[in-house]
Amino acid sequence: MIKNSGNRNSGNFNSGNFNSGDRNSGGCNSGNCNPGNFNSGNFNSGNRNSGNFNSGDRNSGDCNTNSPKVRLFNHDSGWEYFCNEHNTFRRILNKYQKPLCEWISESNMSDDEKEKNESYKTTGGYLKVNESTFAGADVSKEDAEFLRATPNFDADILLECTGIDITNKKKKIVIDGKEILISKESFEEIKRHWRGVGAELLADNAPIKVQTLGEIAEEGSHEERTSMARWLAPVAHHRCCKDFKKKNL
Repeated sequence: MIKNSGNRNSGNFNSGNFNSGDRNSGGCNSGNCNPGNFNSGNFNSGNRNSGNFNSGDRNSGDCNTNSPKVRLFNHDSGWEYFCNEHNTFRRILNKYQKPLCEWISESNMSDDEKEKNESYKTTGGYLKVNESTFAGADVSKEDAEFLRATPNFDADILLECTGIDITNKKKKIVIDGKEILISKESFEEIKRHWRGVGAELLADNAPIKVQTLGEIAEEGSHEERTSMARWLAPVAHHRCCKDFKKKNL
């Protein structure tokens, strides 16, 4: 540390505090020669700039006197940073995320994890790297409505960046060789309630193949048969669905 009049600086010649860069009169800068604060760029009198020579805030370019708006889905949104809408948007996204890396203690490790991470014997666990940060929880109706109303909303970009899927794309089921589209919610309900009961359930992106609805009807309780009829209501015109409803309701 050389000639810092400020405090807790790892850089040199700083009159400000908490700087890892050099010659900053502002604070918390990793760049150099910034009178502003929280800058990773250089010569910024504004704050939180990754670019250089900015008197505005949050600029990634150079020589800007104003501050950019929040960009959403590859376009300017018109929102100010940390306005109520921006804070709500971030809160909703954070609600459905999990850490990319998480510590799994030995007591919670599976046999397969122990076999692949033998260092757990020394460390008492291992650091698991998740394939996605999406936590897998269903998005509430209120949150989905807010996201769809955001400027420039693009469901495919949201899915790619966060894992959150509110595309409402239809899923396929195949009944007697006939492909029928149903909602994603109905598809998931069928998977949860009818796994292994007269239905062959495939991967998420493949259709569900129902061999005989009559077999399903014989297995389920009255409540389950009623629910099944409700799930398949959009395709009630199909012969086997008509037979199913007539026989069981």
